[in-house]
Amino acid sequence: MSKGTISPDLPYIRKVGLELLNAPHETTTDGIAAITSGVQDFYLRNYNDRYEELRVEIERAIDVLSDIYTANFFPEMRTDYRARDNDLSHFVNEGCFRCHFSDLETAGGEQISSACDSCHSIVAQGPSANVADLSSDINGLPFEHPVPIGEVWQTIRCTQCHTPASGY
Repeated sequence: MSKGTISPDLPYIRKVGLELLNAPHETTTDGIAAITSGVQDFYLRNYNDRYEELRVEIERAIDVLSDIYTANFFPEMRTDYRARDNDLSHFVNEGCFRCHFSDLETAGGEQISSACDSCHSIVAQGPSANVADLSSDINGLPFEHPVPIGEVWQTIRCTQCHTPASGY
């Protein structure tokens, strides 16, 4: 919603969307179908008199929620964003690198991408503690290592250099 991809004018969309995203599903296809029907049913049941007026925003919300589901929920692998410890820092644990930057492959035989933007949108970054000095863009930025190390960061895990012994 902060990016403007889902209209805040849709009544209760955050609540409805979170309930549908977090509900258990057997497959990704089932999850997307449940999101589609759940959002449509909610607005038909509770805002039937405004459904046509809201239709474009409802359809956009369904598309965005489906994209969020696809990127963060993996029912076939029995995991999602809630299944692990909070791995926000790639410096103190392997976090995402348990799968990304590994030998794991997709069903099609492709190695799972380790590019930061395959899962994240970097909205601010820079080598400064002062927020005003950071580069920022709500639509996302390409990752730049805060100190010049060339392209090395693209070929190794953060935890190979950033360790508790090195002070992260």
